[in-house]
Amino acid sequence: MTDDDLFSRHDAASALVPAVFGDDDAAGSRARVAALLEALGAEIKGGPSRPQDDPPHILVVHTSDYNYDSTVYAVPDDAVSPPVRAALRTVPECFAAPDDAYLACWGDILRLLAVWGLDGLTADAFHNVMVEDFGARHRHRDLPDLAEITALGDAWRGYAVASLNHHRTTVVDASAPWLGHRYRELYLFRQSM
Repeated sequence: MTDDDLFSRHDAASALVPAVFGDDDAAGSRARVAALLEALGAEIKGGPSRPQDDPPHILVVHTSDYNYDSTVYAVPDDAVSPPVRAALRTVPECFAAPDDAYLACWGDILRLLAVWGLDGLTADAFHNVMVEDFGARHRHRDLPDLAEITALGDAWRGYAVASLNHHRTTVVDASAPWLGHRYRELYLFRQSM
């Protein structure tokens, strides 16, 4: 797998998202999720998923160029806080951290990085480096404080439903319950650093 292969997968997947679905289009949302996974190189095998009778979800794919993998999150819609929802709608689909600290949406990038796991740092270290150091250089006004970073830190760990390894084909069980959710929104982000 080369960088070009990874970029090609991301380009193919990014043509499918972001996407928003109405309450009456559950089947359409599930079909789009399957197409998104296949564009990212996953192979869906096994019996069909059963539609789940549960609240709507959002699906977010976070691809790391450095790790050559993508983490897929299926998050209940009501578990997405307003600041994180705004970030999902504002952050560009491809970004670098900390190189893109000059962007006006840097605070929103940090909110997403926080829920995805703080880039492997503690909340204090993440705040010191990403907010106090890189963020302060550009005089941003909408940066999360330490309390918000701490509250958001690794908040989506329990919603991670799949990890796609881009060195090989990842097989996804077609009967996995998360493939049967009704999705309201789908997003894809690629972190280049």
